Amino acid sequence: MLRTPLVLAAIAATLARTAIGEPLAQAAAHRHQTACQRLKGADRAPAASVRLVKRRNGDGGTDLLGCVLPAGRVRTIASSEHADTANYDYAIDRVAGRIVMLTLSGGNQYAYDMRTVVRDLRGGHSYEIAHMCSPTGGGDCATGGSTVASAAFITNAGRTVAAIVPAPDAQPTATGPVTIAGFDPRGTRRDLDTGSGADLPPSSLALAGNVASWTNAGTPRMADLSAAR
Repeated sequence: MLRTPLVLAAIAATLARTAIGEPLAQAAAHRHQTACQRLKGADRAPAASVRLVKRRNGDGGTDLLGCVLPAGRVRTIASSEHADTANYDYAIDRVAGRIVMLTLSGGNQYAYDMRTVVRDLRGGHSYEIAHMCSPTGGGDCATGGSTVASAAFITNAGRTVAAIVPAPDAQPTATGPVTIAGFDPRGTRRDLDTGSGADLPPSSLALAGNVASWTNAGTPRMADLSAAR
């Protein structure tokens, strides 16, 4: 009869230790997580080894934070801002592994700007594939002339292929020029083909692995983006 209270007391002590121990163990595990592992929120990256999360900032917009698991540096790769005289935004175009393609757009009372950029979450390196800039009152403020990427694809090694057209037309005219351009992981550009919008439709551009394909005047064309220049 005396053993029953002793058994009950032992069970109660075990439960108490468990109730206290589990939160302590969880807290200890959290403390040992890296900053990348602690980055919580809706993950925009399809790869399990990458995290890409939006967080509200103090400028009325959001910051886009990304890192490579388990211990990669958490980087702010884009930010939006909404104020009286400035309105800047970003859009995630494509994600391939640790590589993110973004459109950054917006402006203030002086100019409107739009860029298509590729960013590497591991090393932090980035490069630009198209840039349109229009100052208030008209004109062009982009170095080398404003351009738009009508179609673009990335590889998980950071290579890009894009159909580049002159701004302000996001879609080329029948006679307007289209350039198929490839970019290596450091952003070095290599022009692969040119033609009119009628002959070289950006919608024909595709990418499989490192091999880009498109049509020019109805003829299929291909290029290996990993090939040496």
